[in-house]
Amino acid sequence: MKISFYYTLSRQVLIKHSACRRSSDIIRPEGIMDNDSLEARLKTMEDRLLRLEGLLPAKSGPAAGVPLRAVPSLAPVRPKSPPPAPVDWEALAGVWFNRVGIAALVLGISFFLKYAFDHRWIGELGRVTMGVLSGIGMIYGGDCFQRRGMRRYGQMLMGGGIVVLYLSIYAAFSFYHLMGQAPAFAFMCLVTAGACALAVRQDAWPVAAVGLLGGFLTPRLMSTGLVQEYVLFTYLAVLNGGLMAVSFFKDWRAMGLAALALTQIYVQAYIGMDFKAEFLFPLVSYLAVYWVVFIASSTGHFLKDGRPSGSEDLGLALLNAATFFGTVYGRLNGGYHACMGALAVAVAGAYWALASLLKRREPGDRNLVLAHLGLAIVFLTLAVPIQLELKWITIGWAAEAAALFLAGAKLEHREMRFMAAGVMIVAVLRAVFMDSWLKLPHAFLLNERGLAYVFVLGAIALVVDGYRRLGRPAEGEADLRSLFGVTGVLLGLWLLSIEGYEYWESLPIDARQALFGAGFDARRNMEIAQNFSISAVWVLYGFAWFLYGIWQDRRPIRLLALVILSAAVGKVFLHDLSFLRTIWRIVIFLGLGLVTMAVSYYYERIKPRMAP
Repeated sequence: MKISFYYTLSRQVLIKHSACRRSSDIIRPEGIMDNDSLEARLKTMEDRLLRLEGLLPAKSGPAAGVPLRAVPSLAPVRPKSPPPAPVDWEALAGVWFNRVGIAALVLGISFFLKYAFDHRWIGELGRVTMGVLSGIGMIYGGDCFQRRGMRRYGQMLMGGGIVVLYLSIYAAFSFYHLMGQAPAFAFMCLVTAGACALAVRQDAWPVAAVGLLGGFLTPRLMSTGLVQEYVLFTYLAVLNGGLMAVSFFKDWRAMGLAALALTQIYVQAYIGMDFKAEFLFPLVSYLAVYWVVFIASSTGHFLKDGRPSGSEDLGLALLNAATFFGTVYGRLNGGYHACMGALAVAVAGAYWALASLLKRREPGDRNLVLAHLGLAIVFLTLAVPIQLELKWITIGWAAEAAALFLAGAKLEHREMRFMAAGVMIVAVLRAVFMDSWLKLPHAFLLNERGLAYVFVLGAIALVVDGYRRLGRPAEGEADLRSLFGVTGVLLGLWLLSIEGYEYWESLPIDARQALFGAGFDARRNMEIAQNFSISAVWVLYGFAWFLYGIWQDRRPIRLLALVILSAAVGKVFLHDLSFLRTIWRIVIFLGLGLVTMAVSYYYERIKPRMAP
């Protein structure tokens, strides 16, 4: 320790100094300590060192009358995490009483005005004028409170004033007919723009929320029952553009989600109740505009300033894609089904290009890139069943999975390879649960089911080989390689078992009668042949993979082959022994015996010689 080193050095210096003082005849100058003082100081240093090392208890006072200076602690001090702040119930009550007070004030003014109106104290124009002046006064008062530091109080007061202005304009138009629809609509738009400008100036999100809600309520409040599509959807486009600009400028990302939800309320209500066929393509055009606006809202923060995405941006991106494609597909599918696959591919291409653009931005935002890349793959996957039918769906998904994996391996993009694995799983599930039960006339393996399975198995082989060629697979990819390897082997077994079972049923009637006879015996003989086919497939298929495992010296493949052969042994002894008739039973047992003896010979004679 450094302390012990310096202490030892100081002690040696003091001892030498003391020895020199004893042997010296020089008169000691004033201010030089004698031997007793040196010994006392040395004793003090010893005590301080022992206390620092924890060998002596701390004394209540200084040793030998020598004042001790505070010694800083040498142990690292770990900052303690501050305790959680207690809930300030009074401040919380103040916030809620503020909101309750504004609501009560607005209701009180409304009740008073109604009472005054009912008793004819104030004329219609006076009522509207009072409402407008009250709203302006509340906004002015809230602005004053805001500038004095009472932010919450001022913001709630301004929000209440904006609500009063909306109600006053609505009353002037709907109740008293003091102005037409166009002027009232313009005044409401002006109030919405003023609310947004005030929210930006005061950095007041509650005021912006009131302006957003008022802006979307304006078309409903100004409605006369006659739907003016171009006016309505143009207004929504302009409103969304303005709100997204405010959201981008002030980083209020939740505003995009609220605007998307309220826009969809109008769109779906129009489609459900007032849709006109001649407005189909203008509606699609407006939907495309909304789609682009909300894409800009979800990615603009990152693309312009590099601000990382939040949950609001990711949620907006996903909901925007779903609502746009779902609505357009629902409107166009009836008369333009042939174009829907191309639409899905186009949307997928747009999201792919956007993901590439986001990936080039530095520093990158992994979540935002993955969200848009995932959307591209989802729409590309949807294009296959939309445009194709039956076996071509499985083939399309298998080809897509293979292409995605190759691109991910070439670009060293781990997430793309994982997405390819997801598409591959979907293709496998469809092949097993849909294509396996095609009941069309077919030859053995040369049929639609066989074609679909060939593409799936080929894609699996490509993926497994691609994982093998990866120099350093990412975490989890080694497991995916094993998963797809086992899946491919079992999928091939499943295909051959079905094909062998249904082969006898696909024979012409005269061939079946020649082989199995007629009547009840014919059905019984066919079932015997079908069960024999399954057992034969399992034995030969398992033995083929066992030989491949020997050739490639791959122990996992040999183990999987042994599992298949064990299943075949169990079926033969537990089922075929009692079900098959003499000739079939002889053939299957002889074949099984030869195969199992060959496997046993490998483990008894050949494998020990190959061991190092």
